[in-house]
Amino acid sequence: MGRHDAAGPAHEGEPEAGRKIESGEAPPHLVRVTPRQLIADAVDPLRRQANAKGLTLHIDTPDGLPEIAVDRAHVERVITNLVTN
Repeated sequence: MGRHDAAGPAHEGEPEAGRKIESGEAPPHLVRVTPRQLIADAVDPLRRQANAKGLTLHIDTPDGLPEIAVDRAHVERVITNLVTN
């Protein structure tokens, strides 16, 4: 019996990454970055929009957080959606 995952049953002999690419989902591109840098890079391009609306964006992250492995583009897209909604 084949494996099952969120995308449905696995196809015999078909690699997971191949199914994801065919479905329009690219495999994650993980990079190591500190949470502070990740958030700053996502928020900085939004500052002009915020300022135009009379808002100030402030980032407050604890010092000393370790690097994390993330798909930077995906996480930056999520942060952008959270800030702009």
